[in-house]
Amino acid sequence: MRIRELNVVRKKKYNVSIALLFPSTYQASLSSLALQILYFYLNQHEELFAERIVSDINDGTRSIETGKSLAKFDYVLVLSSYELDYPVAINMMQKAGISPMRENRDKPIVIWGGSSPTANPWTLHRFADAVLRGEAEAFLDSLIEHMLSATEKKQFLNSLSSVDEAWIPGIKEEGIIGRVGNLDDAFFPLRQIQSLDIEPFLGRAFILEPSRGCARGCRFCMESAVLGARRERSLSKLISYIDEGVEVNNVSKVAFYTLSFFDSPTGERLLEYLVEKNLEGSVPSVRADSLDEHKVELIKRIGQRVITIAPETPSDKLQVLINKMISWDTVMDVARWCRKNNLFIKLYYMYGLPNENEKDLELIVSQVRAVRDIMGSRESVRVSIVPFTPKPMTLLWREKMLSLKELRKRERFLKERLRVYARIESYPPKLSRMQYEINMLGKEAWKYILGLANISIDGMSEAREVISKGGLEEIG
Repeated sequence: MRIRELNVVRKKKYNVSIALLFPSTYQASLSSLALQILYFYLNQHEELFAERIVSDINDGTRSIETGKSLAKFDYVLVLSSYELDYPVAINMMQKAGISPMRENRDKPIVIWGGSSPTANPWTLHRFADAVLRGEAEAFLDSLIEHMLSATEKKQFLNSLSSVDEAWIPGIKEEGIIGRVGNLDDAFFPLRQIQSLDIEPFLGRAFILEPSRGCARGCRFCMESAVLGARRERSLSKLISYIDEGVEVNNVSKVAFYTLSFFDSPTGERLLEYLVEKNLEGSVPSVRADSLDEHKVELIKRIGQRVITIAPETPSDKLQVLINKMISWDTVMDVARWCRKNNLFIKLYYMYGLPNENEKDLELIVSQVRAVRDIMGSRESVRVSIVPFTPKPMTLLWREKMLSLKELRKRERFLKERLRVYARIESYPPKLSRMQYEINMLGKEAWKYILGLANISIDGMSEAREVISKGGLEEIG
């Protein structure tokens, strides 16, 4: 399949070839800031050529840039944001003729990174030659140095062990999580891959990261645990990025990528700048208690039609448990501001939290009903429900996840009652259980992951049947 793109890199002369394996669709890859950072940082070095391989282009085995087989690269860097990326990546390697087991593989050398491998590298013990933990900008220079100097796998891994962020099975099974101190000094890709044929999830836009990390301390959030303390780029730097980024990418929209957009005055000022420059924008899910009427008006003025918030639970006791206290009145205020500005509202809720009971679930229904009453119609309210999944590095990691049977029971309870008041989306409990089981198995997860990889994985539809056919439903 031929893809027409803006800003794609092609090289004829280079010494080291790198495959950036993105175990999801091409459309999803267009919205991955991590992929953009790796692609352009590596390719600014004359001796390196990094190409992209995604699951739904060229059979998931050959690169977008040149059609080169995954098996022919010197290095494969696998980007994994969550645990169910693992079997997809393994499946892609197997189709390309690469053994997924590190002890059976000399080339290519396979290195994993991303949020989930950082939080729990042990799950990749049999697959990864190395895991690089943390933010790529913290270790890329060291990685490049070792890639250019090594002549064979053993030499490379031994030299890579000197990198603080490197976790290497059998050699160095410890290490720090690398984080960037000053984001203003960190590399940022102003030129970004723009597809001329396929619309990204966020629309054609320049992706901009105003901040990284979070200071809120939600006890269930792995992303904030991995990224650590909140750090910001300066407003002047961000404005200069916007001015150049929209020009070199030939776009008129900025998609903001951050965990907590309005946790400082910078977020509001950025939206005011977009309005001033007549640019469109996209703001991710925001803390309800960081919004006010003016910010909602600004979001409307940049062309966004939906305000997304995550109350998680209206239950006081469960809010204390997860350390995320969003008051009932705050949610109602956001609904009123959305109604006034003719915007849709989307709400995220968790179910299956420790010590949750039917009354707590009823509170979710009551809150959504109250939001619907303010918004005026069911069609203006969207609700997404997700099972609570204990994640490594979080303060709730050691809590036991509910059985699949119980999760489905609670999911049905909510869906039956909520559909009267809102349009409902529900993340499949089986997929949440799979993530939990992979992490709970740790070093022994390789058998489970390999089992998932060895079935046809197309949107994980068949993988959902694994647990019911002898999976590990009650583990942990």
